[in-house]
Amino acid sequence: MRHIREIAIGLLIIVLSLRLDLIGLAKTAVKKCFRSEAEKNPDEISFPYVIAITFLAVSFAILLLYKLDTVPAPYHIDEIGMTYDALSIARYGVDRFLYKYPVYLINFGGGQSALYAYLAALCIKLFGYSVITVRIPAVLMSCAAALFFAHAMRKEYGNASAVILTGLFCVLPFSIMHSRWGLDCYLLFPMLIISCSCFITAIKSNKTWQFAVSGLFFGLTLYSYALSYLIVPILLAFCILILFWTGQIKWKHLFALGIPLFILASPLLLFLAVNNGIIEEIRTPFISIPKLPGYRGGEINLHNIAGNVKFNKLNIFYRILAYDGMPYNVLIKYGTMFYFTLPLLLWGTFLSFKNAVKELRNRVFSLDIMMIILFFTGTGISLMLYKTNISRANELFIPLFYFLSVGLLAVYQKEKQLQQLLQSFLSLILGSFIVTI
Repeated sequence: MRHIREIAIGLLIIVLSLRLDLIGLAKTAVKKCFRSEAEKNPDEISFPYVIAITFLAVSFAILLLYKLDTVPAPYHIDEIGMTYDALSIARYGVDRFLYKYPVYLINFGGGQSALYAYLAALCIKLFGYSVITVRIPAVLMSCAAALFFAHAMRKEYGNASAVILTGLFCVLPFSIMHSRWGLDCYLLFPMLIISCSCFITAIKSNKTWQFAVSGLFFGLTLYSYALSYLIVPILLAFCILILFWTGQIKWKHLFALGIPLFILASPLLLFLAVNNGIIEEIRTPFISIPKLPGYRGGEINLHNIAGNVKFNKLNIFYRILAYDGMPYNVLIKYGTMFYFTLPLLLWGTFLSFKNAVKELRNRVFSLDIMMIILFFTGTGISLMLYKTNISRANELFIPLFYFLSVGLLAVYQKEKQLQQLLQSFLSLILGSFIVTI
């Protein structure tokens, strides 16, 4: 019943903000009811915008750092394994199984992506071991992702949208809970945001070196979580096909994107070959490619789709938006994005799809199109996973955050009084913050 009440509150927000009347709705139908008049001023950075983004970014960082060493209570079992490997790499250059700089960690036998361990090892090397130094990479990457995503959103929809998106990072339960764990899987969320943001920036600027930077980040993303082996190629394949169709990418851009991506992906291609029995494991003084005792390459299966679409608590959308049975991922009382935002999320999804269709007709690639591709890619892969949970499907929250921002932006732009209320509220917070200091 609580969920139904909160969803009803979200619907009420839309109705009150738009002041819908049934006669007007019947006359204008869906197209005017859901029109989004996005502010297109991406090149103008105002002083209030800088203040708002800075305040939200600092608030987000403080929120994530607060009691980081005790909340959540250390450690998650995979954090323990990662920490042991990070300590070993920082001190001796080997993991706990004596593999020299492995491209993939053995962990407890089933494997673990290595990027987070190397980031934690760097922090341990610089500042010594503590719970905070182990978890600080998660905080830093989440903060960086929020700023990168806000920049990309601003280029698409204007300043207000960037402020809304950054604000969501500060308050949504998923954003806060995933950013306080030192888990390899959760690194996919910020790494993929940074990669996509760099890619869309390269497309809009048409600069070759920026395509190379995006290729570099996509390559690094492959080391964040194993599911990226599927997500990154599928996402880029569809994006590149559309870009060639729209004429927004050239062969030189494709090579600039592909070369760093291929170089970084090569050790992982060898890792797949080793663990599928094609070649023997590789050990050198500089890099190791281990063979896992319990390789989990078969966990993705089409037979899992039926279980993930059942109308019960195993349903993929219930597990992602409400509760996946793991209290360290989400609290059922609030859900991952608060239940009252779900109508706004659906509304924003509709508007984003509408904008994407319009942009495709005009042969223009946009962030809307990229987020929709990522949404379908992430959903398709998550449906094939056995007992999908939030941590294993965390890439889906990238388009979900985006769609919710689009929905909130539409409400913001439809109601002048709401704009004044939000501005007054932000001014009140800023004033309180200054007085406190």
